[in-house]
Amino acid sequence: MNISTKAQKRAPLKIIAVILAILVALTAIGYGIGSTFAAPGDVPVTLSPPTGISAANTLEVGATKTQTVLNLNDAVIGDISLATISFTQGTSADNLRVTGVSAGVVTAAYGNKQGAVLYTRYQITDSQNVSAYTLHNNGAAHFEKTDSSAAAAPVTFDVTDPGVTWSSTNSTVVTVDETTGVISPVGYGAAIIVGTFTDKWGREQDVHILAIVGEIGAGGNGGGGTTFPPTTPPNPITEIPTGIENGKTLTPDKSGDTVDWIEIARNGDYSLIVRTDFINITENHFGEAQWQGDHFGSNNSYQGSYPQIRINDWFNGRSSVENLDAEARLRSFTVSNNASSVLGTGSSDEGGLTNGYSKPTNYQTGAGNDVAFALSFTEAANFISKEYNVTLGGGVAPSSQLAISNFNRLKQYSPTVSLWLRSPGTNDATATELRHGDGRAFQINTGTATALIYPALWVHSSIFD
Repeated sequence: MNISTKAQKRAPLKIIAVILAILVALTAIGYGIGSTFAAPGDVPVTLSPPTGISAANTLEVGATKTQTVLNLNDAVIGDISLATISFTQGTSADNLRVTGVSAGVVTAAYGNKQGAVLYTRYQITDSQNVSAYTLHNNGAAHFEKTDSSAAAAPVTFDVTDPGVTWSSTNSTVVTVDETTGVISPVGYGAAIIVGTFTDKWGREQDVHILAIVGEIGAGGNGGGGTTFPPTTPPNPITEIPTGIENGKTLTPDKSGDTVDWIEIARNGDYSLIVRTDFINITENHFGEAQWQGDHFGSNNSYQGSYPQIRINDWFNGRSSVENLDAEARLRSFTVSNNASSVLGTGSSDEGGLTNGYSKPTNYQTGAGNDVAFALSFTEAANFISKEYNVTLGGGVAPSSQLAISNFNRLKQYSPTVSLWLRSPGTNDATATELRHGDGRAFQINTGTATALIYPALWVHSSIFD
């Protein structure tokens, strides 16, 4: 199955099919993933309201919105399960009244005595429904063996009674209580736990939990996993990786992706690689850089940012546009890392050159949040750029020949096109980018800028063999 470049509508069945294919390689639990399947951490998710309806036409369930209409003659509402409408003929004050019943978008039509008909769309909200949630342990639940105690799904919602309906994609591995979300292991393997709920604005949403059941450190050749060639003695993992000039190239036939990846640094027996082209995030204008940029987010936090979400969705088969193939060879060599907790800083001081180095672990994992990540300002300035800002006032320094050579191996685009880095800028309104035109790593305002998204990974270096 290869869906990497196909634009598809988002649907739970599509998501489940993709992630289950990923889990085929994990079923035997031959990776030795241990208790650090994904780097521990919380991933906040804030749901966005629908666009196109003004705040003036948004009202809470139970609230009434009034309006004065000249010569009002008649009024109707499109769906009385969402809102009711009442009116008084004539031109008395507040003679048109819309009351919210349940969350959703509804249209009201009203006419005057001259025969003119007007339409207004109302957004009914219900603050008792979910508008945000937090995935704990990066959305993964791990059970050591089949007789482990049951555990609640690792997610916290922002409301007391979120009204989630839970289901398991593989009940031979784990079952889940439909109402409480408590997960119970019943057999070795992996499955996706899906929680479906209605959000504050009346839309159906779902949340995904990755459940793994297997013996910690099973390792070996039990099937599904890859045993790395032994290194005697193993090269130690250090705090600072070593940059590689003109490192090895991972072509699609070796990675299972659709574009090349390049090696830009090493640490121990592991290589830091970056995709040479962006991931597509919109079905329209597929492959056209000027149309595939995204905002960073509402502030400069990488956690919950659009780059983080887009990369995680691409790696875990949740995107409706482009995903890493579920059976990609790349998955057999990826390892967990600390990138999501080591963000570094931007171009405001010299610390930005040293405080954002990510570090691999020796835990192999072919799926999970924050396994793939955006490069930091530190990593870009040292390993893949032509120049970088070093002061708040805009001072610029040239990058090393190593970094310049690596930058030139990216697919080149218009000078105005940039790619997001994960490091925050000097304040809540700035994040860092790497610009194609001059190869500069710098910071920019998050509220107005858009940039492309390039995943990076730590992989075992034997992937190049």
